[in-house]
Formats: sequence, C-alpha cells, structure tokens
Amino acid sequence: MPIMIFSFLRDTIRKLGRAVTTKEVENMIKGRLPMCVDHTAVHLRELESEKLVEKEFDKTLKSYAWRIPEPYNTILFHELIEKYPQLYKESLYIYAIYEMDKNLGFDDIVNILYELSEGADTRPGIKAIKDKFAEKFIEKYAKKE
Repeated sequence: MPIMIFSFLRDTIRKLGRAVTTKEVENMIKGRLPMCVDHTAVHLRELESEKLVEKEFDKTLKSYAWRIPEPYNTILFHELIEKYPQLYKESLYIYAIYEMDKNLGFDDIVNILYELSEGADTRPGIKAIKDKFAEKFIEKYAKKE
C-alpha cells in the first residue's frame, strides 16, 4: 500500500495546505478507504526510506509532520508507478485493480476498492478483490458491445 499512502498523504497536504501529521493522514483515509488506515505509519516510514517523503518536527502542531519534497510533490500517479515498480508491487490492492485496467487513476481505484470492500475497515483478501473486480470489469465492458 505504499503508493496508496503516498497519494493519501498528498491529498491531505493539499487539503490542509501544510505538512501533516500521521493522524491527519489516517483521518483522511478513514473518510475515503477505511481498510487502508492500519498500516499508514509503516508505509510512511517506508516512503521516507525511499526519500519520497520527509518528516520534520512542527512547533505549531507540537508533533512530527510529513511533507513531500520536490519533485515528488507533483509526480503523477502513473509516473509514480513507473518510477517505483517495487513500491507498486507492494501496493497489492492498487496492483490487483490497475493490472486489469491501466487507464484508471488513483481516485478511480480508491472508489472501486471502497465499493468492493463495502467501506469496511478490514481488508478483504486480494483474491476476493480481484474476483469481485473481474466480475464488475466484465459487466462494465460487456455492456459496451
């Protein structure tokens, strides 16, 4: 899930207009895809080790806050996948959906995963996600013919 957490971090930073705490990122995720909240801190540290994000103490917040340095703060979702294939492959839920339809953007994938997980805060298995998505994917494109 590192690519997903990176994308949620960026959305949270854009929404609040500043570096953000882990808790603020988790709150954003709870509102959009609850099943991804539990590993937020782990993946932020993983992204930090890849130099994609930085952590600094914010005196105003009295807490550590995460930011995305240049040039990564403007990297597109599809570019992130291309430039960091190891993070992409670790992002199992994105990988499961994106491999079936590479035209999807991050928000599309989040919406699909939310629907497939029924908004639950527990993650369904990858196979269940793939099977449910394949069913919907086939339905979606079968109607076009």
